[in-house]
Amino acid sequence: MRTSRILSPYLFVIIFTSLSNNILSQNSFFVNIDGNSDDASQSLIINKNGEYIIGGHTNSFGMGSYDLYLLKLDEYGNLNWNKTYGNDGMDGIREIAMTDDSGYVLGGYAGDGNYWDFLVMRVDSVGNPKWAKTIGGFDADECNAVAQTNDNGIIATGYTKSYGSLPGGKDIYLVKFSYAGEIEWGKAMGSSSDDWGHYVKQTQDGGYLILGFSNQGYYYNDYDIVLIKTDPLGSISWTNIYSLDGNEYAFEFKETPDGCLVIAGYTENRNIFLIKTDSIGSVKWAKRFLGSESCYAYSLNLCSDGGFIIGGRIGYDDYDALMIRTDENGNIMWSRKYAGSGSESFADIKETFDKGFLACGNANSIENYSNNLIIIKTDSTGQSECVSSLIKLKSQQFTPTAYQIFDFHSVSGGVVFDWQYNIINPTPKITYSCITNIRTDLDLKPSFYSLEQNYPNPFNPTTKINFALPQRGVVILKVYDLLGREIETLVNEEKEAGYYDVIFDGSEFSSGTYIYTLNTGNFRESKKLLLIK
Repeated sequence: MRTSRILSPYLFVIIFTSLSNNILSQNSFFVNIDGNSDDASQSLIINKNGEYIIGGHTNSFGMGSYDLYLLKLDEYGNLNWNKTYGNDGMDGIREIAMTDDSGYVLGGYAGDGNYWDFLVMRVDSVGNPKWAKTIGGFDADECNAVAQTNDNGIIATGYTKSYGSLPGGKDIYLVKFSYAGEIEWGKAMGSSSDDWGHYVKQTQDGGYLILGFSNQGYYYNDYDIVLIKTDPLGSISWTNIYSLDGNEYAFEFKETPDGCLVIAGYTENRNIFLIKTDSIGSVKWAKRFLGSESCYAYSLNLCSDGGFIIGGRIGYDDYDALMIRTDENGNIMWSRKYAGSGSESFADIKETFDKGFLACGNANSIENYSNNLIIIKTDSTGQSECVSSLIKLKSQQFTPTAYQIFDFHSVSGGVVFDWQYNIINPTPKITYSCITNIRTDLDLKPSFYSLEQNYPNPFNPTTKINFALPQRGVVILKVYDLLGREIETLVNEEKEAGYYDVIFDGSEFSSGTYIYTLNTGNFRESKKLLLIK
């Protein structure tokens, strides 16, 4: 029976396994950076070579307080390099983006913890700084998202309390930088209440789309999703608000192949939702996912088949990291949670070149009460050597209240400074080993029967079949050919509730399609597998 495993107390741990077949090779690994303090990853990108760049913050390896933390892994999870940038204040990365010169742009914050400044930094392909700029005033300002523009400049969004029209209130902040780091313009935009910008992308007409949330809600004093379209100079073209039934928060959208947008977020009732709109923000469909536990979505990305992958967390106090895979219409294909010894959460997730998934975030260790930076690579079904379990979420179609508002103001402003910082190249201890510590009191017990698709598939000559039992019972798992003839019995015995995997060896059988069937109690399910020699 599979059980939860404790995150290793080593400083830097990589757990790696290779999964392959003669058609597609996938690998999975788990990286845990434990500096015995507060470290977390917030954003990841995959460069053109299939390598992974992770950004976040560290309180373990920098100048003694919180510093920006940037690291690069190869496709197998090995550390290529890592750097911290900061001083004696509280600094961190919210998002990283790729630039055309194979470098990276970092967006985040720098300050003393009370009055952060809006920070944008550009580095080369190995993390050496080209320039770093802060925008700050008499109050807090922060960058949440960055992207390269068509002219090789940088567009950044977040919020400002220094340059808005209302003293002490937050406004969405949109800032354009040149390639050399000179500010071209900055616009603060918002309502009569607090507003945040969390994602930005340039549109084909040279303008920008900004996603965030606003306290100017459909219901008084509620936070609703806001989508803003601007012209190339940051002047507002239109603003759409999307409201459900209380507070709603959205952090990312993606453009779909048909020219539409899909937005991911979560509600006050802690249900994850997807909203698809056309190019001008009109709603085409909306889905929310309901489960027995609270669910939060922090990241959304488009998959190669047109579907979506969502990253976040499930649970409230002792929560677990969460992945949800949907098709192009928002229907759930599978959903998994990943549990360690404390609380885990994914902040960003993307599909990898081999059709697997890479997620980053943080894990709270119950051994030393610190937050560890974590990175996990899975196969295309979300499986890895990390403990995970299928969860059942109900998909429900709904119609959000959508309307345009016209009282969003826009003002220009911003004072730019060259950020002064120090660079450290940490040398963390790296250990390659499997997680072997087991806590039986944290065993995961399935809430429903399930039979998973075998992996790999197609295969030669062996493949793994996973299944889950919510209660004890007699289990029969058999393999048949397409004529219905039984060719092998894999399981025929009584088993306790839990998660199981069985290896099917096709060495003695010819290439072709076979059917495997699980029978237990009143549950029966069959799936196809493909043997290719």
